[in-house]
Amino acid sequence: LVLPGDPGWPGGLDDLGVRRPFALWVRGPARLERPGAVAVVGARAATAYGEHVAAEIAAGLTDRGTTVVSGGAYGIDAAAHRGALATGGPTVAVLAG
Repeated sequence: LVLPGDPGWPGGLDDLGVRRPFALWVRGPARLERPGAVAVVGARAATAYGEHVAAEIAAGLTDRGTTVVSGGAYGIDAAAHRGALATGGPTVAVLAG
């Protein structure tokens, strides 16, 4: 659990003011301040081809040192996380809450 003011808290979140998250749940090394992140999002009811492409894009991004950000839904979101994790790259899931 990473709280505002903790080491590893991404300072950019403070720019959100009252909309800033209360906390971030982290699994694995907390490298949240790392620059360079790309959101890969799409439909829950994606085709197999769409999921394949999303995973390939995410894997390519993480291979180049970029963090993949997506939601926690089925379809493209899940494929993006799987692609990032397949290369051992960082991925961030943004959940409603």
